Amino acid sequence: MYTLSEGSLDVIMNGGDYDKPILQLLANKKIQGSEGIEKYRLLLSDGKHSHSLVMLASHLNDKIITGELCDNAVVQINRFVTKLLNIVGKGERRIMVILDVTVLAPGAEVGKKLGNPHDWTAESAAGTPAPAPMGASASSTPITLPSTGSGLNNSLISKQMTHSITSPSYQAGESAEADIDDWLTFDEAEAGLLVAGEKGLYFSLLGYVISTNDNVVFKACPFDQCNEVKLVDQENGLYRCEECNKEYPNFKYCLLLVASVADPTGNQRVIAYNEAAEFMLGHTAAEIGRMFEHDKKSYAKVIKNAKYKSYEFKLYSKIESSTDETTFTTTVLNVEAIDYKATSARLIESIKSCGVDF
Repeated sequence: MYTLSEGSLDVIMNGGDYDKPILQLLANKKIQGSEGIEKYRLLLSDGKHSHSLVMLASHLNDKIITGELCDNAVVQINRFVTKLLNIVGKGERRIMVILDVTVLAPGAEVGKKLGNPHDWTAESAAGTPAPAPMGASASSTPITLPSTGSGLNNSLISKQMTHSITSPSYQAGESAEADIDDWLTFDEAEAGLLVAGEKGLYFSLLGYVISTNDNVVFKACPFDQCNEVKLVDQENGLYRCEECNKEYPNFKYCLLLVASVADPTGNQRVIAYNEAAEFMLGHTAAEIGRMFEHDKKSYAKVIKNAKYKSYEFKLYSKIESSTDETTFTTTVLNVEAIDYKATSARLIESIKSCGVDF
């Protein structure tokens, strides 16, 4: 007989704390994270509700890889954290990250779904928070997430998981400033992508550049309204733009900087275009283009000097799905020098929100 902590997901996803809930794993999905780090998204059930906005911390990946943690397993969640994110067009959504888990009964032994759980998100959208059952408290869980690390294992999860491919530019008339002002870690952002839907996720982050690509400059169409990023050299003094279907005697230099950016929870590969890349490289695209053509030594120095620097990034992330895998893509919308005074004030407020007073 397996007894689940019925109602515990309602408490947790309304911001409450529940001591070591006993849940059932209904399904899991592997997501290829940035820098090759695998992430696992879980569909959990307490017998009454099911919830798929759950990530497994990457140090627990072996439990899935070895089969210890598998579909239908009954587990005790020893430690977890939640984070409330503001998603463009969807409002606030709470995600959960599992930090420590004990398998009480393997999936093969249980052999079936327990109870008749319904999607918590759909039910709670029109409802009110449920009262905390025995063993639960009304206090919020900490909001700082630790590090977390493609096909579906179970069709149950397909109804609750979506993946998006969208442009990093805003839709006409849409403002995402409030969301870009949400300061997240990479782990929080990756978890937030679970609920971001087709619009992706806009956020701000303090990051440290640890590496970049070497070839950052290319020749682009000189026509300002053209989106073509690469010209074909006709080797006769003209450059052909396939988008415009024209040949031009000139071109403009553009930048595409691919950088590995780290924060305390991990690192991601980010893509910076033109203005953002110019800020990180310390030179204009035209200057870097001329160096690339005529002064390779200075060009190499610019690339080298772009590493090991910290910035305030405004980023856009999305999930891209293909037949074989699901990956994260992150684009730099803006980058600035760190405002240490504002950063310190923000960190102090974050610490206070965890119950620590000064």
